[in-house]
Amino acid sequence: MQYKRISADCHLDMPWMPPDLFTSMASSDMKDRMPFVVDTDEGPKWTAKNGASFGFKNGVGPSGAKYQKGKHHRVDVMAETGLYEDGAKDIRRCSDPHLRIKDMDRDGVDAEVIYGILGAASRLNDKDASNEMLRIYNDWLKDFCSHYPDRHIGLACLPYGDIDAAVKEIHRVAKMGIKGLELSCSWDMEPMWHPMWDPLWKAVNDVQLPLHFHTFPTVPPGTIEKHGGPVGRRVFFTVVSGFQMNLVNILAAIMAANVLERYPNLRIAFGESGCGWIPYALDRMDFEWEDRFFDLGLKMKPSDYWRRQCKATFQYDRIGAKLIDDMGAESLMWGSDYRNPDGGPMFWEPNMSRMVMHFPTGEAIVEMIPESAKMNVNTATPEDLERLIAVVSGDPGVATRLTQEILNWRGGGTGGLDAFYAGLGPTFRPRHASFQEIEELLALRGMTPELFHGNFRGDAAGRLYPTGGLKESLSVIGSNGPYDANSISPALAESLGIPTGAVNALLKARAALAFRRRGKAETFPHELLQFFVDHAAGVQDGRDLEAFRRILEAADSMSLTWTQRVRYVILPGALPSALTGLRQSLGIAWLSLVVAETIAASSGLGYLINQAREFGQTDIVVVVLVVYAVLGLATDGVVRIIERRALAWRS
Repeated sequence: MQYKRISADCHLDMPWMPPDLFTSMASSDMKDRMPFVVDTDEGPKWTAKNGASFGFKNGVGPSGAKYQKGKHHRVDVMAETGLYEDGAKDIRRCSDPHLRIKDMDRDGVDAEVIYGILGAASRLNDKDASNEMLRIYNDWLKDFCSHYPDRHIGLACLPYGDIDAAVKEIHRVAKMGIKGLELSCSWDMEPMWHPMWDPLWKAVNDVQLPLHFHTFPTVPPGTIEKHGGPVGRRVFFTVVSGFQMNLVNILAAIMAANVLERYPNLRIAFGESGCGWIPYALDRMDFEWEDRFFDLGLKMKPSDYWRRQCKATFQYDRIGAKLIDDMGAESLMWGSDYRNPDGGPMFWEPNMSRMVMHFPTGEAIVEMIPESAKMNVNTATPEDLERLIAVVSGDPGVATRLTQEILNWRGGGTGGLDAFYAGLGPTFRPRHASFQEIEELLALRGMTPELFHGNFRGDAAGRLYPTGGLKESLSVIGSNGPYDANSISPALAESLGIPTGAVNALLKARAALAFRRRGKAETFPHELLQFFVDHAAGVQDGRDLEAFRRILEAADSMSLTWTQRVRYVILPGALPSALTGLRQSLGIAWLSLVVAETIAASSGLGYLINQAREFGQTDIVVVVLVVYAVLGLATDGVVRIIERRALAWRS
């Protein structure tokens, strides 16, 4: 399977597990010690006979909080998908593999790494029962992932307070074919620098499965509930503000214990860790190691071990995006956090999926581009295809030839599918078929890798800049407009008739802030619209009507409403001509007034001129003409002032 978007941090939380999972699968001597669901006045809750509580069945987050509208914006957004309404009907979208796939398809996620019940087992306060609980979960997880093995990648949960049990479970789940391990972080766990962990490191190194840690508690269990009220809210704010950064406790301890040097096959991942704190932590560890901790046995700087053996996941980290080169882009993975509050759909706004990476040699932008930002190669008109290819290739002749090749492949060309295509083997498609994958464009006669993938161009200083290829602008399942303004490629935008200046403004504006959707309309920054206006302002007569038609088409493609088109394109485009006409008409109006006042008038400046001419009063004639000139210049000046202000963008 080809993956376009993978979430490295998703969840199968305890509240969404099948209610009888643990009691039905536990050994006979453990059944009475397992969690189960009981009905209460507030709703069904997970509990255990020893009084342990695991939250509401199908509740919010790993703690199973009760959903309350208006308490948490991101949770409200998730609720709009019907998640908690379904949960109340015992439709467990999170733990039903088939329903979960539908959620993934809706979110555009091809595959996900799944964290399990995390610290739920520790709340049981029963070591043996906790170990049994995790064993049951791992067996269930194996079956869960078997339905879509290429898309659901589950992490086996390991006992954290019993190293022998953890080592045994590592080898057991490795034989089962589970692809990763997860060790829950608990408040009372021994620090990772403790020698007791060495058997676990060795076991993980031997099976060569990645070991994942997920967040780190910042306060002892029950602290929020203990204080409650406003003080409890303060505690909760402290927890959610710092829990990701607290993973430095594990990272630094692993470095201090020389774990990564001793076990080179070990791979560590930090789930829901964020990444903005990592560059500082690595820099601090490097400094301390070089200054006074060279006796730890490390043969490289801690930051080098990080790049070699560690990874972190993030959902939304504006600070981390600015520091990517300090920790290595290869060490970062995006995660949606499905279905926890941090993974609310608000993080799917286009701007949130764009990361600008600054390197010593230049800048790189990593984007997740929706198909709605691309032209559908299977349904696009020949004219649209030819314009796009012309922009990308810079050669109208190439554009014409390749457009015909695309039409031939689709079965719409005059030449049909000739022997060239018939000899392509598995990639061959019959007449009137569509492109199945966009990579099939590479099989076209005349297509080059540079034209498809893009290339680099150099400037006068010898610096290289990437140029986009057709792959950026064409898709087998894209649209033919309107296109996503937050992700549309520069080439596709130019092919729609948007001027280069407007395209540059678009790229600059959306890099700073995503265009927000209000209903069906897009709101655009002023500078982008002004480039539209600037282009449209050149329309003076029929010679430029085609240009004006193209700018209107571009406005449609960018989802401007009719009102926005009139306000920002049509009226501003007509305004220069309108103001020029106003200046000319005012001059004509003054001349008409003079003429009118000389005919059958008993007052006015024209009457004075006529009377002065009859009596030879030349001085009066001159004064009246000067007055007319001053009035004409004054009105023309007023219009010029209006023109300068209304058309300031032209300068």
